[in-house]
Amino acid sequence: MLFGFRHDEKIAINYIQEKKIALQRDLEEQFKFSRAKATRIVSKLVEKGLVRKQRYGRTNKLTWLK
Repeated sequence: MLFGFRHDEKIAINYIQEKKIALQRDLEEQFKFSRAKATRIVSKLVEKGLVRKQRYGRTNKLTWLK
């Protein structure tokens, strides 16, 4: 399932999959991703249909869908 994803994207996928619901800010803090990198990763996961992104204050709430 993780074929075609970069290493940092795989890390984010595993984290969100384990938590079921995570904040984008958690990705930035946990893995030392810049805000731009976290946004790029989340956008790709939303595009692939793996997560749902909802605005949550000043960050996004990410829900695992698969």
